[in-house]
Amino acid sequence: MKNLLGILVLLISCMACQVNNAQNNQTIDVAKYRETMNIKKDIQLIDVRTEEEYNSGHLKNAVNINYNANDFKDKIGKLDKSKPTFIYCLSGGRSASAMLDMSSNGFKELYNMKGGILQWKAKSFPL
Repeated sequence: MKNLLGILVLLISCMACQVNNAQNNQTIDVAKYRETMNIKKDIQLIDVRTEEEYNSGHLKNAVNINYNANDFKDKIGKLDKSKPTFIYCLSGGRSASAMLDMSSNGFKELYNMKGGILQWKAKSFPL
């Protein structure tokens, strides 16, 4: 019975952590993404596209960490998990997956750009 109670407490604790992380991790539209980037201090901006995609145009000060590369987890492991981190890709799919990976690796505040750089360009925001 004690073991069952211990397992139940552990499960509830894990669920509470997941809810807390979900509140700090958001997929937001490009206008809100840009606005939030300008408000937050000392951010990390991560482009998770391939090097070729990155070189074709990226947001100012973005660091390229290819989500599909073998060293993705190693590279994100070197980032500051306490800083607000903004991630994006071409259309939002890879960055959504990256956000899940990063959240489970302890990142506290993540923002994913809904629609990716395609939507950024559609709004004529600068690269």
